[in-house]
Amino acid sequence: MKQIHFKWFNWLHLFVAVILGICILAGSIYVITLIDEGPFLLKLFPLPFFLGGLFLLYFCLAIYLNTTIIRLDDPYIVVETRPLYWHKPISLPVADIERLKLLRTHRQGGGNSTFTYKINAEMSDGSDKILVPSSIPIEYNNGLELKDSIEMMLLKASLR
Repeated sequence: MKQIHFKWFNWLHLFVAVILGICILAGSIYVITLIDEGPFLLKLFPLPFFLGGLFLLYFCLAIYLNTTIIRLDDPYIVVETRPLYWHKPISLPVADIERLKLLRTHRQGGGNSTFTYKINAEMSDGSDKILVPSSIPIEYNNGLELKDSIEMMLLKASLR
């Protein structure tokens, strides 16, 4: 069984998420310790910041630990992330895939813009199904290589 593995690790994402997560967690814990008395709603104020800090720390762990695995599991191609949950596994029938497309999503906010990439599979019925979602961090060159690797894996499977 052929598999493709790629790690998510990126120093910049990890650094920014760690700094933000620690600052938000520390700030919200500090505010919670300061509020001994007062209205109940005042005690709930730091809760969203604390939860945001927890999410950023989970994001840090995901960037550091996660690997995306793309494998052929006859008659399906399966995409999953391990060891931390990020999205449910994606499973598409190999026989119905016509071609793969690398798509770019442009997000603009403030003074900067970011691009994320995803790989869609065009199915035999004309529909587009997401194979590798944009929530998985891949860059353009890596996306092209990944798309080509998946196409080669599908081609070899069809020749069997």
